[in-house]
Amino acid sequence: MGLTSALWQVLGAISEQSISIAQIGRNMGLTRQSVRRSANVLMDKGFVRFEENPDHKRAKLVVPTKTGRKVLNQIETIQVEWSNKVSNGLSVTNLKTLIQTMKTLSERL
Repeated sequence: MGLTSALWQVLGAISEQSISIAQIGRNMGLTRQSVRRSANVLMDKGFVRFEENPDHKRAKLVVPTKTGRKVLNQIETIQVEWSNKVSNGLSVTNLKTLIQTMKTLSERL
């Protein structure tokens, strides 16, 4: 699809609503500068555009284009197929145990 993981994350962050670069950064725990770079690349690829923000004079809203929405839908379809394939045969109980183990490891680290 021509997207890195970082670009996909930023594009996914605006799939439900158009928000500013600073809001994307806060929501994702990223710096505003890194989100700005990604948003500019996405704009160059025709996946997003910037619009005026009625709540802020300088902070433009990042808005997915029709092409951006199409690519995001394609990626989501591929991701769902992949995750279903990877999890095939695993029980819900095993997955819940895995999630709890990962949370415990994350807290300890």
